[in-house]
Amino acid sequence: MIIDYIDPDISIKRFELPIALYPYRFNNRLIAQGGYFTLHGTMVKSLDELAPDTIERIKLPVNAIKEANKFHDLAGINKYTLFPEVEYLCQQIIDTYFD
Repeated sequence: MIIDYIDPDISIKRFELPIALYPYRFNNRLIAQGGYFTLHGTMVKSLDELAPDTIERIKLPVNAIKEANKFHDLAGINKYTLFPEVEYLCQQIIDTYFD
């Protein structure tokens, strides 16, 4: 638990804005996805609302999904590269060779 890493002698203060965290890479999924996290403070706005010049939301129309999937195939991005666990390896094999 995160509380195990907090020094009990330090008083924890509330913060407003989100904090970006670079976690210890202890599993394959974090490594594969380049996992970063945000710990949000008291502000209840999304990141794209808090930093509109930094983050942009992109909405794909439904008719673009087929082409996006083709791009992922060409770029070598698949379920197993994103989720490197046995179940996704099996699903990727099925998708590649049996669909």
